[in-house]
Amino acid sequence: MSIARMKKLSLLLPQGDVDRMITKLMYLRCVDVEQVRDDEEAGLKTFRDEAEVAGLRRRLLEVESAIKALTRFEAQKKVFGAKRTAVDLRKFSSSPGYRAALELAGEVNGIVEKIETARAEEARCREKIKELEPWISYDLPLGFTGTEYTLAMLGSFPANISEERVVAGILEAGGAVELLGRDGSASYVSIICHRSDEDKLARVMARLGFVKAAFRDIDKTPAAALEEYKRAAGNALKACNEYEAELRERAARLGELEILYDAVSTELRAAETKLRLASTENCAYLSGWVPEKNEARVVSVLDKCDCAYELTEPAEGDEPPILLVNNSFAKNFEWVIGMYSYPKYGSYDPSFIMGIFYCLIFGLMFADVIYGLIMVAVCFGGVKLLRPREGTRRFLLMFGYCGIACTVMGVLFGGYMSDLVQQIMTNFMGIENPPSLALLVDPLQNPVGLLVVALIVGGVHLIAGMAVKMYITWRDGHPLDAILDTLPWWVLFAGLILLYFMPDIGRWVALAGVASLVLTQGRKNKNIVTKFLGGVFSLYNLINFASDLVSYSRIMALGLASAVLGQVMNILGIMLGKGPIGFIFMILVFVAGHGLNMALNILGSFVHTSRLQYIEFFGKFFEDGGRAFTPVLPADKYTADSTE
Repeated sequence: MSIARMKKLSLLLPQGDVDRMITKLMYLRCVDVEQVRDDEEAGLKTFRDEAEVAGLRRRLLEVESAIKALTRFEAQKKVFGAKRTAVDLRKFSSSPGYRAALELAGEVNGIVEKIETARAEEARCREKIKELEPWISYDLPLGFTGTEYTLAMLGSFPANISEERVVAGILEAGGAVELLGRDGSASYVSIICHRSDEDKLARVMARLGFVKAAFRDIDKTPAAALEEYKRAAGNALKACNEYEAELRERAARLGELEILYDAVSTELRAAETKLRLASTENCAYLSGWVPEKNEARVVSVLDKCDCAYELTEPAEGDEPPILLVNNSFAKNFEWVIGMYSYPKYGSYDPSFIMGIFYCLIFGLMFADVIYGLIMVAVCFGGVKLLRPREGTRRFLLMFGYCGIACTVMGVLFGGYMSDLVQQIMTNFMGIENPPSLALLVDPLQNPVGLLVVALIVGGVHLIAGMAVKMYITWRDGHPLDAILDTLPWWVLFAGLILLYFMPDIGRWVALAGVASLVLTQGRKNKNIVTKFLGGVFSLYNLINFASDLVSYSRIMALGLASAVLGQVMNILGIMLGKGPIGFIFMILVFVAGHGLNMALNILGSFVHTSRLQYIEFFGKFFEDGGRAFTPVLPADKYTADSTE
């Protein structure tokens, strides 16, 4: 509909009042603070002390970690869309509750650290138990390595080496061996030999793939060590459970941490905003943008403060942020524009007209009554029942409006879960060749007709883009250019269309369009030759227009894909639907198959409808380069502001 007019705010205040001023502006919710650059001539230097920001970020991470820990033990899980706690964050930040919540976060994180330590100890003990189990039958201390004249060692051989081969090799080298255990990967043994035979024994063991086991830190028998580690693992698990019980007790105070999170997050936003300001020796300078409609509110607050300020119109070279102002329908499509680019300040906001075409084209691509009604129920019902945040709300409402378009187009093109009605009439009612339910075109029987409809809609879409360009040019004070850059093309298009219906009249209208293009499109060139050539070469744009028009054939492709895939699911479901068990399978196929069809085609329709807006429609008039209006706001992840 329109782009909000902006006023530039220039504000000078004592350095000691910066924090209070930023807080006041934050709760006005209508001031976009921009980065001030260093200015040596004016003696301005940006704030560079980031210690406060770093400290608040650490604090926020601590609070977030504590919330995550307590959420696991929350007695009653929050329902999506549940009403948020109303809190005055400014009062809370200076209250004892703030400090109590900080202490709670510290306690929770301390307990979490103890739990992690206990779990690590339990894991270490379990790993040791696993290591010791193969040696359980060994009755000497694991750290025993022999006597003055004998050498004792523990180790393993690969499982593919037979016990007989191991025993024979060890005995041949002068040693003695005892098999302690065996699993799928190795044989575990103890070996004793005279120290004089160590080298000979080492060569034999290396040939057999011997791997020595080291237990230097354990001076007990495997059985005793195993029992000790089991006891330690049990103690660690018990401690972990006790610590979790402490967290469970504190889970009732989760709400305090959530309020603290928003309070600290708000402080962090204020501190980050402070870094955008510049300062002199005693004063600070803030520059920002305020929507013209909010000017009076800002003035009423600033007049009560010890500061100097001015609100002015944007100067040449300024880049005001973009705030789109639309009605309840069009504002739900603003985020689609934001995915592409915000329009340049002072240009045209296409949200409303784009929203109409978006619904129309989406509906053509996904023309089905049942699918559309499901979208309407899910999206509008979700908004009503879940009360989502504004961004999610707009997302759901946009797809809800698209669902209405799908339903209407489904009636026109006969889509009721594709051809489910006809399949039921044929297979369950015995009606051969049931009539089509389409009021306009049945895409399964007449895909060319759907292509014609798609190209007609595409032509209207492109001409609407040209009309918007004509309006913008006229609005900017160039009415002659608006007429001459657009009207001759419309005459040519009208002639080309009439060639099909009334060739004699269409021929003359088309020639009139060509002549007017040749005579007008090169008018800004310097001499008559270049003027004429510019007009002739402009006819090449007819090829570009035809190329743009062909892009709308994707409407037919998406619509046909949805209908055919739905038809396949109907055939599969009805083939299995004989008898009670078959009926159950039919329902499962319908739910899974049509659910998949809906998911794929909603995604495809969204992507390709957006593409047609961005490339074909916006390409006719859109001036990009704007940045979104982002006022400094208090955090509201968990709370609703009740500031007076």
